[in-house]
Amino acid sequence: MSLKYEDILGTRSSAESLPPHVAVNFRRALQMHQEGHLAQAEAVYREIIKAHPKHFDSVHLIGVIALQGNDHERAVALIGNAIAINPNSAAAHQNLGSALLALHRLGAAVASYDRAIVIKPDLADAHYNRGNALRELTHHAAAVVSYDRAIVLKPDFAEAYSNRAISLRELGKLEIAIASYDSAIALKADFAIAYYNRGIALRQLDRIDDAIASYKRAIELRPEYVDAYANLGATQQDLGQYEVAIESYRQAIRLRPDVAEAHYGLANVLRDCDCFDAAIVSYERAISLKPDYAEAYLNRGVAMHHCGQIKGALLSYGRAIAIKPDYVEAHSNKSISLLKLKLPDEALVCCETALSLKPNYADAHLNRGIVLQELGRFNEAVLSYDSALALEPHKAQAYSNRGNALRELSHFKRALEDYDEAISIDSEFAEAYWNKALTLLLLGEFELGWPLYEWRWKRKAIAGQEREFGKPLWLGADTLGGKCILLHSEQGLGDTIQFCRFAKAVARRSARVVMEVPRHLATALRGLEGVDEWVERGQTLPEFDYHCPLMSLPLALGTDDRTGPSGFPYLSCDSIKARHWADRLGPKTRRRVGLVWSGNAEHKNDFWRSIDLGKLIEKLPDDREYISLQKEVRDADRPILAASAVRHFGDELVDFSDTAALCSLLDVVVSVDTSVAHLSAALGQETLILLPHLPDWRWLLERTDSPWYPTARLYRQDSSRDWESVLSRVAVDL
Repeated sequence: MSLKYEDILGTRSSAESLPPHVAVNFRRALQMHQEGHLAQAEAVYREIIKAHPKHFDSVHLIGVIALQGNDHERAVALIGNAIAINPNSAAAHQNLGSALLALHRLGAAVASYDRAIVIKPDLADAHYNRGNALRELTHHAAAVVSYDRAIVLKPDFAEAYSNRAISLRELGKLEIAIASYDSAIALKADFAIAYYNRGIALRQLDRIDDAIASYKRAIELRPEYVDAYANLGATQQDLGQYEVAIESYRQAIRLRPDVAEAHYGLANVLRDCDCFDAAIVSYERAISLKPDYAEAYLNRGVAMHHCGQIKGALLSYGRAIAIKPDYVEAHSNKSISLLKLKLPDEALVCCETALSLKPNYADAHLNRGIVLQELGRFNEAVLSYDSALALEPHKAQAYSNRGNALRELSHFKRALEDYDEAISIDSEFAEAYWNKALTLLLLGEFELGWPLYEWRWKRKAIAGQEREFGKPLWLGADTLGGKCILLHSEQGLGDTIQFCRFAKAVARRSARVVMEVPRHLATALRGLEGVDEWVERGQTLPEFDYHCPLMSLPLALGTDDRTGPSGFPYLSCDSIKARHWADRLGPKTRRRVGLVWSGNAEHKNDFWRSIDLGKLIEKLPDDREYISLQKEVRDADRPILAASAVRHFGDELVDFSDTAALCSLLDVVVSVDTSVAHLSAALGQETLILLPHLPDWRWLLERTDSPWYPTARLYRQDSSRDWESVLSRVAVDL
């Protein structure tokens, strides 16, 4: 602190009140003080006080030395002693205010500055510091008044302009704040902190490029400016400039590795560019530096959820809530992780807690809708989405999700309107296009549905699954004569079985067809007409000219429900395996019925499409021989299966060629909507397919037959969504 005699003492007569030899010592101490030799100056001041205890200036200046050394409690005591000697020193009251401000005793600081101003109204620094204390108290309007007075008294007061701008920004007067920063910078061209704060205000105005320029100027002036690098990174993140944002945060961390906020900001960028594992590491670094960092715990939970670390996500949300019990976002996000663990009732409690804390939190209404939908409470889900949209009318996900709930309620027209609204808000919202495609296909609107089905590749659920071969994708426009095309499987095994039939139509275009399928299906599909070469997924591919995913073939070929099942049956079983399984089954004495009651437990619709084995068995007629076609049996079904007369072969079904051979020996197959249902029907076997109230799109609506499989009969749940009536009808038909 550079000091002037008159600034500190408020008078030049103090030394003259001392004996001549003591006055000389005081002037020598003051010179040492001004030159920064604080310890030596304090020693002399103390010698003077021994002889003259009421010497105001010596007592005051020892307090100033304490203030300069950041010993603020001592400064308050010493300057208070000085004021007791001379209550009319504006400088002493101002310095006391500065010590109190440093101790965050803000009300007392304001009172000290007020006293200084009463004594000396033109003391610009007192008005300025009073503004700082009021700003700390968040009394921003009053702070601006103090800064304005300081500027009137001292028109070149750059710091007053800069801090005035901070309060103006807090008051939402962003344009005026930026003008105030500009005034500060005009007075002090190297004012790095003004450039930095100006960047914050510009970012709030969405003047992102200007904000970036302001942060960069702050960094030019102060290359070690950690906060400027961190805010630059956040602003670059706003523009989706993830690589440069990551580098900005990393530079902040290189300068100050112990700044938790820099690690947290870096983690947020890494999360936004789907680098979830790296994001988790950075969140954990932030938490190690700041153990009560609730926001870092929350966002670590988000990243863990995306990585499939659901239990870890729940622990992270729980820690955020323990630190901050009213953390609405943590309660709301926790509900989705609980839902992932198939705990919808607990998830609903989390949503209700979030909404009790913040009834106008749109995301909690959205998540509540998702949970209610999972619970099958579709009408209530629609109302929750309505609430989310009332709060945030442009929330595309809420429209898309409400469309899904309306589709479950068979309100298809309204569902399509909601998908269109979501798309109008976000023209790149893949999930809305996908949901619209599924609805159109379910309604049999194939010509409209197949093009939209291509949006599947942009969905986050299958991000990274689109194959890159360095060869053109064929969607029907190019001539295939004399060319080789790779047809490759995607999604589920049932999808591959259903759509592999189109290989023959591709071959008719004078193409050489190579088909790549999962190992479990390779042998079962070998006899498929139209395929020249088979490749198991993971093996080296031959040279080819084009490629096409199997489920894009209907679009490429212009397929609708009239041409879907051409050439039927299109699969056959291996004769050697058929003989093996005939021997394994032994002589036939009764009609044989194949059973499939559950699919993949990880399938998102598993709750709706799978059946408890006990419910199925109790409805089956006794005069039949029942053969399990399940390879995997769930733990809950094992004792029921063991106690029943159903024959189960488990691991003896090595792959789908065994299942196909076994199906060929049965009179009828009864199956929920799984890959075995497709296999049996593709073999031409009589297949009874049990469907939930809202089935997968391929089974269309209401009809009891299938355009894809002539030998299939469809048994649908009614609006009660109960399997009882379905199983009763199957039992009668058996």
